[in-house]
Amino acid sequence: MDRYTWLTNTCSGCLRSGAFFIVILLVCTQLTAGPALSGTIVARDDFDFRLMVNDRFHTFNKFYDYGNNDFSSTKNYHITYINPYLSARLGPNMRAVLELETDLILDIDRRDFYEATEVRNAYLQYMIPSVNWVSFTLGRQALRTIDGLLYDYNAPALKAYADIERGFDIPLKTQLFIAKISERSPYFHSQLTYNFSFLESISFAYDWLRENNDGMARIFNRLDSEQQFDFNSDGTIQWYSCSVEKFVSKILLQATAIYERGYANLREKGQPKRKLKTEGYLFYVTADYSFSKKLLGTLFCYLSSGDRDPLKGTFTTFLAIDPYVDITNIFFNGGFDRQFSSRNLGLNGVQLNGVVAPGVTLYYRPTRRMSLKGVYAYLITHKGAGVMGNAYGWETDFMGSYDINEHWQLIAEVNIFTPGHYFKELTNGADHVSSEILAGITYNF
Repeated sequence: MDRYTWLTNTCSGCLRSGAFFIVILLVCTQLTAGPALSGTIVARDDFDFRLMVNDRFHTFNKFYDYGNNDFSSTKNYHITYINPYLSARLGPNMRAVLELETDLILDIDRRDFYEATEVRNAYLQYMIPSVNWVSFTLGRQALRTIDGLLYDYNAPALKAYADIERGFDIPLKTQLFIAKISERSPYFHSQLTYNFSFLESISFAYDWLRENNDGMARIFNRLDSEQQFDFNSDGTIQWYSCSVEKFVSKILLQATAIYERGYANLREKGQPKRKLKTEGYLFYVTADYSFSKKLLGTLFCYLSSGDRDPLKGTFTTFLAIDPYVDITNIFFNGGFDRQFSSRNLGLNGVQLNGVVAPGVTLYYRPTRRMSLKGVYAYLITHKGAGVMGNAYGWETDFMGSYDINEHWQLIAEVNIFTPGHYFKELTNGADHVSSEILAGITYNF
């Protein structure tokens, strides 16, 4: 066991106990809270409580099923999502935060009901009294790195943040954290941001993962249709990234580049260990232009490197930890194909051949209460798949919302994915247009 693994394993028990301690602390302070001058521990003005409830019907029709290798997955759900948030100021320099997420899910077709609750945030935040532009947070936290392209989930972590501009009048911000994203897998992130202006900036980041939970093995085991592979794995992966936001005339350009490299030790029972090198890259560029106060257009291009023959040489498909890529709602956003992904390590391009996705997004706000969004993307492989062709397909998404008042909002989505030649060959002609329909209401308190 290396020292990084030992450190995160040692801290994780403390963080789990800390989450429980924060819950008890918040309950006690709520019970003892009173007016600011009453002599109680925490004044009611020092509390911040928010509640979001979303109730929706969600239909997935003819999605790709990698188990059956066809477009046969059809599911209908009624989902209620509950997200309470509570924070309390425990003193002039300390705050406690607790946030939960609960999904109440009814599978309409199977008549099955299940509930899933997890702690999204349970941490203490401390600001140094004489250096109030520096803060530290300890506990389970919602973490998001490289705009979600690399990681977007919660984990026990120790995080430090410094707004250097507040202390030295230099427009710099920096943050770093060490987190335990899964059993025996520590993750380190550091980032430095320079702000040219309010909306313009450049950021540099370095990320490091010690992977001890068979993440690479899971990918290679999935490659074997005859289930002969039974790999275990561990390894180390690093990411170097740069992100820029800059106005060029009236166009806001945003660009992110990530370079990934590392290695994995693949072990199969009775076979010698194989050291596999990994090296991949990702580019994501957008250009925003406001045609009017009501209409905004965005051109985008997303590229995640792929591998034509992953069983030979360096593995060149771009690897991420637990990304949230919402460029489109079916192909990218977790609903299309999760066979090569996990909360430990997975593919950011969904398929081993990687993906190039140029497209356009339109945002339209016809009234103050209504907003509409449309997305069109053409999805092709980064590394050609031979006779399977290069076209994954086309996706068109439509989303809309209507604010009934400041608390209630109606939402709806219709998303359509049309498979290309790649999936036609992959499924031996068993491809089908996939669709997703969502309708619901959201309450914010």
